[in-house]
Amino acid sequence: MSDESTQTRRTPPLLVPTLTDVVHATAGGSPRQAAIDFSDITSPSALTESALVDLVVTRVDALLEQRLRELLAAQVLTQSGEVLLAIRQELPTQVRQILREIWAAQSAAALPPQPAER
Repeated sequence: MSDESTQTRRTPPLLVPTLTDVVHATAGGSPRQAAIDFSDITSPSALTESALVDLVVTRVDALLEQRLRELLAAQVLTQSGEVLLAIRQELPTQVRQILREIWAAQSAAALPPQPAER
């Protein structure tokens, strides 16, 4: 049996999805979308170590940029919602204050001047 298993050794796959890829796939995405795509590499042994590192770094950088954009967009939406809520809460107070100031200025302008006291 051991002779048979050594003869039928399979080459491990080039890309094995991570747990995160699998979880994202069940949430509607595809593990291939989240994973690095090595399909354009004809033979991994044909690449030098430095070329392979450059390829991986380039693709990881692209994926990180995409994910950071998504995270930032979510944070901007969250923060803008909080800022909008704060503005809506503060706006009536500011309008009342402005109206008081205008009323006071108009009332002072409408009063006849007081005679100077001696």
